[in-house]
Amino acid sequence: MKRFAGAAQFLVAGTLFSLLSACVTERVVPAGIPVRPGQGGVTATARPGGPSSSGGRAEPAALPSGPVARPATEATMYASRVDIELKPIGQFSYDGQQLPLVSPDGSFLVIQEGLAPSWPTILSEDDATPSAESRLSTFNLTVSPPIQVPLSPDMPLGVILGRGANTEGYLVEWPRDDGARWIGLAQWSGSSVQWLARGTSINAHAMLDHAGGLVYTRRAPGSDRAVLVLQTPAGHTSIKEPDEGTFAYPVAIPGGEVLYTFRLSAKGLDLLAFRVDRSNPAMPRIADVRGTWRITSQADLLLAHQMASTAPMIVGGEGGGAADAAVMFDPRRNRMARFNWRHGGVEPLVEQSISAAPAASSMDDGYFCTSPAGLVFLRRPERGWPLSWPADPPVARTLGVTYVARLIRAEQARYLLIGPVKDRPERLDISLMAVVPPEPIR
Repeated sequence: MKRFAGAAQFLVAGTLFSLLSACVTERVVPAGIPVRPGQGGVTATARPGGPSSSGGRAEPAALPSGPVARPATEATMYASRVDIELKPIGQFSYDGQQLPLVSPDGSFLVIQEGLAPSWPTILSEDDATPSAESRLSTFNLTVSPPIQVPLSPDMPLGVILGRGANTEGYLVEWPRDDGARWIGLAQWSGSSVQWLARGTSINAHAMLDHAGGLVYTRRAPGSDRAVLVLQTPAGHTSIKEPDEGTFAYPVAIPGGEVLYTFRLSAKGLDLLAFRVDRSNPAMPRIADVRGTWRITSQADLLLAHQMASTAPMIVGGEGGGAADAAVMFDPRRNRMARFNWRHGGVEPLVEQSISAAPAASSMDDGYFCTSPAGLVFLRRPERGWPLSWPADPPVARTLGVTYVARLIRAEQARYLLIGPVKDRPERLDISLMAVVPPEPIR
């Protein structure tokens, strides 16, 4: 699959900012060491591009290269500075394809290990099969070192990790031998698995919305037409039929005013934003389209998967701009971008960025972006997010490491960092990062 080259330069016309240094408050930091990317394919959650979906096992993913946990103190940014504390958690094995999920409070981590499922299984195609050589492992991060939590005896073989988590548990999907696919919520405690969508249909591509509702696609085995489903915790469902083609990989954003989803048709791959009518909170309804973006002229399910995999989970307490747009990798611009449903534009973030975690509400509005330069913070300009950057964006280079950041404990501005391990493509380095309120500038 072709990667689209992106180049940008940054200039905010008519806006003046004061230069402040970007600092790192170092508490417990391992020494910086060079890292080579792993061999094999490329993970959808780390970097778009990869094998076709014609079948076969998903190859191990190549995490971005870079030093491990080397604070960057030489960077500058406009009208903001970033002070952080870094706490290493440990190293964990994974399947080289699916990045872990973390609970919203940062207490638990779940990792998919073993041999990565086949692409048909990952994409929920008709020839998906239970992944007997893949397994899930849950860890309690509140103790040091982390301890593994036993899985529920209700957890069947072949379950794969989903795309969402809440305080109770994490989403899983079960491709069954009978051709159906179920969606469940596995408890962090390992006590049980609650099956939220079951039956004879292929229920897939699930994500949780801001109200705890389940958003997913549903189709009959053998059918090439999937509908979009919004299901409340009480079980009420709203179903949207595609006007053409089929839906895939919905993406929910904070606020709940809209839902995004991909549509594959003879015209290509589109990203749509649907308004959600919540006038009756107990019975929300997927309503009219509020935005459409043509991604490519080919109906590429793998590309939809790769883009959706870069969308951050909803945690709550994100910065003010987080509800304005869906944030995903844009292959046309070769960077993370905000697909803004309010005006229909695409607002690019840091050049060649592959991940973006929103700022907590206690911080300046912006994103921690994973880029070739490391983990950087891009602050929202005073006049709003621009549609293009005439020069390199003024960023705070927070860590000189290609960590992927996940917002947790939003009210306290805490982040889980996921990074590579030198010469060990099957392992991940996990750390916690706290954003410390800066001292007054004198």
